[in-house]
Amino acid sequence: MQTTTTGEIVIVPRNFKLLDELESSEKASGNDMTLSYGLVDPEDTFLTNWQANIIGPQNTPFDNRFYSILVTCTDEYPSQPPLIKFVTKINLPCVNQRDGKIIENKLPATKNWNRQMGIYDVLVGIKQQMSMPANRKLPQPGEDDQFS
Repeated sequence: MQTTTTGEIVIVPRNFKLLDELESSEKASGNDMTLSYGLVDPEDTFLTNWQANIIGPQNTPFDNRFYSILVTCTDEYPSQPPLIKFVTKINLPCVNQRDGKIIENKLPATKNWNRQMGIYDVLVGIKQQMSMPANRKLPQPGEDDQFS
């Protein structure tokens, strides 16, 4: 959804928004170079399945660890947030410890989702959770551990 100069509200179609996000990810136009994302399959014409990576924040238990994440943009995207699933095991209150899926109501970026947000915003939100003082004290799995 965007507002024109005349104040008119325009709802941007799903694929246009995702194409814009793909272009941004390929140009690495975000400010944080420890976050990356792109399509799992470049031939995915529906822009549904994405792979994302986060390098853990410095001076935290996540420091320099490489976290692999699967992102699914359903047909409801961007009205609804993308589905996020960690491949690399991580211990955070917003991550289901059985399957690695983000618990939407425990991550502010998905809980407070709106159409102007995107995949990058969710990744930034996850990284912010890694940096929170309470989460710095959580024991973490081994670096090579993965969710099944």
